[in-house]
Amino acid sequence: MRPERASRLAGALEIDKVHPDDRALAQLAAAQRGVLTRAQLEAAGLGRRGIAHRVAKGRLHPLFRHVFLAGHPVPPSLARETAALLSTGPHAVLSHRTAANVHGLLPRPGPEMHLLLVARRLPRPQPGIDVHTTKTLEATDIHRPHGLPTTSPTRTLLDLATAALPDELARAV
Repeated sequence: MRPERASRLAGALEIDKVHPDDRALAQLAAAQRGVLTRAQLEAAGLGRRGIAHRVAKGRLHPLFRHVFLAGHPVPPSLARETAALLSTGPHAVLSHRTAANVHGLLPRPGPEMHLLLVARRLPRPQPGIDVHTTKTLEATDIHRPHGLPTTSPTRTLLDLATAALPDELARAV
């Protein structure tokens, strides 16, 4: 076999040597807009070193605490919102500017993800996520545009009224 053909074949074989865990993780990530949690990675058999190796190789990109973007470093549409929800927990919903953007009321979500959580106290802060708390949140106040738990448009405007500039609120309305 000629050396250049052997080299091409070896390269092709290396590409085909994808770990089975990586295939399962790729399927899971595809269902979650490219986002995976540390718990999901660990459940697939990856330890700290495996995760760190994939981060170093550019196969995983940290977005928020214990949440990673798989593959490309540029998040696809709604990946940051999905990551913020996964990072904060199952009872969080998108709110304020983030919800306004998801509902199409504002053109950009802003640099931070805004979430609303029914809680007596705030969870541990993390960069890039602004968590707001409320004592109650009615089921009618939660919608699921694009499959993401989000405050309803009415609730979003009420929340936005407490934080937005008057012209920004007027645009949203």
